[in-house]
Amino acid sequence: MRLAQSRLAALGTGVLGYITSNSYLESPTFRGVRQSLLHSYPQLRIVDLHGNANKGEISGGDENVFEIKEGVAIAIGSVNPGMAIRIEHADLSGPRHIKCDRLLSEGLGILSPFAPMGEKLQLARSDAFGIGEYELGWPLPTISPLNSAGIITARDALTIQFSEKQVWDTVRDFAKREVEDVREAYSLGDDSRDWQVELAQKDVNGTGPNKRHLQPLLYRPFDIRQTYYTGQTRGFLCMPRPEVMRHMLEGRNLGLISCRQMSQANEEWALVGVSRLPIEGCAISNKTKEINYLFPLWRHQEVGQAENLSTSFLAAMQSALRLTPADYRPEDPTAPLHAEKIFHYVYAVLHSPAYRQRYAAFLRTDFPRIPIPGSRAVFDALAQLGGQLVQWHLLEHPDAIKIVAGSEYPESATAFFGTDLSLQKVAETGKTLAELSGDVGKVFINATSGFANVRLATWQHTIGGYQVLHKWLDDRRKAGRSLSQDDITHWLRVYAALEATQALMQQVDEAIDAHGGWPGAFSQNHPPPDAATLAVEQAAQKEQLKAHKKAAIKKVARDAGTGWTEGLFDSDSDLDEMATAAGAPPRPKSEAAPAKAAGGKTSSATPRAEDLTDDQLMCALRAVLAESGALAPNDLIRQTARRLGFARTAAPLRAVLEKAIGRAVRRGIAAQADGLLSLEVKSIEGYDRDFLKQHLLGVVGRAWRGTAEVPVRFARALGFARTGPKIEETVWKLMRALVRAGQVEIQGRAASARYRKARTVR
Repeated sequence: MRLAQSRLAALGTGVLGYITSNSYLESPTFRGVRQSLLHSYPQLRIVDLHGNANKGEISGGDENVFEIKEGVAIAIGSVNPGMAIRIEHADLSGPRHIKCDRLLSEGLGILSPFAPMGEKLQLARSDAFGIGEYELGWPLPTISPLNSAGIITARDALTIQFSEKQVWDTVRDFAKREVEDVREAYSLGDDSRDWQVELAQKDVNGTGPNKRHLQPLLYRPFDIRQTYYTGQTRGFLCMPRPEVMRHMLEGRNLGLISCRQMSQANEEWALVGVSRLPIEGCAISNKTKEINYLFPLWRHQEVGQAENLSTSFLAAMQSALRLTPADYRPEDPTAPLHAEKIFHYVYAVLHSPAYRQRYAAFLRTDFPRIPIPGSRAVFDALAQLGGQLVQWHLLEHPDAIKIVAGSEYPESATAFFGTDLSLQKVAETGKTLAELSGDVGKVFINATSGFANVRLATWQHTIGGYQVLHKWLDDRRKAGRSLSQDDITHWLRVYAALEATQALMQQVDEAIDAHGGWPGAFSQNHPPPDAATLAVEQAAQKEQLKAHKKAAIKKVARDAGTGWTEGLFDSDSDLDEMATAAGAPPRPKSEAAPAKAAGGKTSSATPRAEDLTDDQLMCALRAVLAESGALAPNDLIRQTARRLGFARTAAPLRAVLEKAIGRAVRRGIAAQADGLLSLEVKSIEGYDRDFLKQHLLGVVGRAWRGTAEVPVRFARALGFARTGPKIEETVWKLMRALVRAGQVEIQGRAASARYRKARTVR
């Protein structure tokens, strides 16, 4: 599509016709694609053929016209000078032959006028309530700017265990074996780019092993397991997310769990949970695209803690509730407005059945949005119910704590029966209850034992992609475990929590109805910030997040007692400027000819990966990202290779480009999000001044640099192929500040001046 788009742009007239995956129609990841299509084609026609088995559409009687799992769509874009703007759309669902018959018989007659939906410009129709109403709500990332996806282990069977003892025994054994021996012993398979046996062992041995790194985490709903957590990226855990998870480790905290997308079209949205611990990446769902994100309530700092709530959101809450800034006291539970009360309010809204049904179409395609309460009464009522939900879901509710296996309860109460604790099965075939009488039955775990008086609705309760009560038991059955009395107590408490959840969810809707219903109970006058305001706030948040990442890395290195830091946000020790900063002469290949330094192709007829300079690589990466937008890593590697003059992406070149992409991310050239890489900053003005100072210090290094050399090296290391007036101006403003601060030494004057990093500066 992009190739055709560029050809038509050059010609100025023509028609694009493509049948592709329909994922770009509404996925938040492809907003840029939609924006580009709408900009390029005055007349755009979309026929959504649906048929997505991954979203569960097939189970609803839909069929794919191509007998594949991925849904498909037809796109027809027309461009011609003076053409009137017109967007048309059609949905075709149902059996394959009906779709084909309608396309053949009616052609473009099935289309009708269409307007893209909301700020995401979605090209998919919805029968839901108006998107304008929904977009008055605040997205979770806007409310809580510090957040990340859950921990990715890459090897769950090795890194996640049921007990501390199992983890400790595993870690000690893993650390002392030879690489290939441990690979075979633990069935680890081949290494990947982000998880390698050797690096995992290096992480474990570099930190002890030490029992202080044994850490519980939320692995699945109500299922707390144990791991060995060092915070080292690409270590024992593949992606430990230290910039966020450390806030769950350094003091008492609450974390909201949710997802950005929902992949199952025919199921009710239930992608929300809570934790006091770090979470694994599939804590509430392991379905395709349903990546679990954690939003901590508190940010733990060097001294004390601060709430992870944006200032604009707090201002909107205070205004809507007619409170003064003095009424908001983050940690005071007696205050009219405090951080946990806000958390509880949000949690209650996300458990409203009416909210989930009313906004089902929008909840499938992006993070949930939270409406601002319209009155103190509705806020207080929902916060109170949300507090109970949080207590139950953490199993901290007094009524949950009272439940103990073997205690005396009424005959009708849910309880364990039998004496055989072996887990040989979980319920009947198809997860059905045995001896069902009305809506009550039994869950057998073997021929003679199980749980009695189990309500069908509670048994079938799901969180995200999991049938909770079945999942918890079945995971232990698959691991060959038997139940202990503590296990039975825990299961009974989870059962009680789900029963309470169903009752509280109904009470949430009743409270909303009692205060005006949807949308009357909520403010229509406190929308989220406009684009300009949000951009300013997000810039401040971005700097804050960078500081968190740096603090997390320093803490990992400090805790480990070693200088090994090879994670995503780690020091750039392999760069030329770092070598010069240490007093080493620059490598010959870093002094590239102007064409090569600007990212051009090598003059050789057969370029070699080992001949590529850092300047070439950074400039090529920036150019590709500027032209193509967000790309998957493999696509970025392939396009960058072509730009550098390589016809094939052989293994040596791929290795060079993978390392270069890592450096580009660390230097602020590229940004990573949801598995895609995009351009972090378009121009030099977009960078933070302190960041540029540190970059300039690295470029100057310990060796003397001439006046003409400094701006060129500065620009190329950030991927700018041209050193224009703006970069020149920026460099010399920064240089003067560094000289005044005594961080850079200078010899000579004007054009003959030379610069180097002061010897007192590390």
